[in-house]
Amino acid sequence: MSAHQPKTPKGGSKGRRFTLDTTALVGYREGLEKKQAAVLSGIEGEVEIPLERLQAAPWNARRYFNPKRLDELAQDLRLHGQIHAILVRPLEEGVYQVVVGERRLRAAALAGLKALRARIRTLSDSEAYSLSLAENLDREDLSTYEETLGYLQRLVLELTGVPAFEAWRKASEEPQGAVIRALHKLHNERRLPPEAGGSIRGTELERRIREVFERHQRISLEAFYKHRLPILGLPEELQRALREGQLEYSKARLIARLPDAEARKALLRQALEHNLSLSALRSRISTPADSVGTLHGRAARVARRLKRGALSEAQQERAEALLAELEALLSQIPR
Repeated sequence: MSAHQPKTPKGGSKGRRFTLDTTALVGYREGLEKKQAAVLSGIEGEVEIPLERLQAAPWNARRYFNPKRLDELAQDLRLHGQIHAILVRPLEEGVYQVVVGERRLRAAALAGLKALRARIRTLSDSEAYSLSLAENLDREDLSTYEETLGYLQRLVLELTGVPAFEAWRKASEEPQGAVIRALHKLHNERRLPPEAGGSIRGTELERRIREVFERHQRISLEAFYKHRLPILGLPEELQRALREGQLEYSKARLIARLPDAEARKALLRQALEHNLSLSALRSRISTPADSVGTLHGRAARVARRLKRGALSEAQQERAEALLAELEALLSQIPR
């Protein structure tokens, strides 16, 4: 027998078939099934959950889901599958609330998926609310409108329990109104010393407000007050366009300068249908405050067009006549 040839065990032969005791495998499979059942019963872990047992949370900072982007995500799920698990918490009767991942839930339904992989955590209402807001505020694809409401929701959560805030909350009977009141007061007192009577400077209320903005580092408190809070004062049709991601905030603020409601709605329709630029919107808006600037801009545009294109003889005569009228008009203005 060769030194490298394995020896035949005593009592056996080289032709003996290997048999597997399946008892261990059956026990292993039953163990997995029990583990999955335990997870689905509310014990923390990660497992696939049928879509019909998943429920969106009512407090999601994201208010609008762009249909085109949802279709793109659904296509990605079909091609590559789910990469990251969503985060859910158990409710009752085998139903789970999506704390983080509602967009993936919607896309999965569009893609025709039957289940999503999820991490399960047992969370209270306030814990789930806080976690959902924190995750959404750290995302880059929130609209300006959604980001603004998300910060206000986060401030309500952080300020709850602070005596001054609770007093305002009872007076207004609306948490968001109490937050806005606190922000207005803090802004108006920015030049007052902290020891000024009735001031909230240097108090627990100010500290908690500033902590929210420092924690997420997307925008400063001062910039939020100046550039984000005015969103809530925009006309409803402009807020709707912002909420649905149809219009940029800079354009909405420009359109809002039109005092006439019908003119404002007409310009909004034009902006959405033709994707008008800021400069195009400015050219369509003329208010007493900027009428001179608008005239200067129009005159400059006319001069540029005259340089680019040659006029016919008849057109040139007409242009010269109009310029003569304009010069006569301007000569009447006192220097």
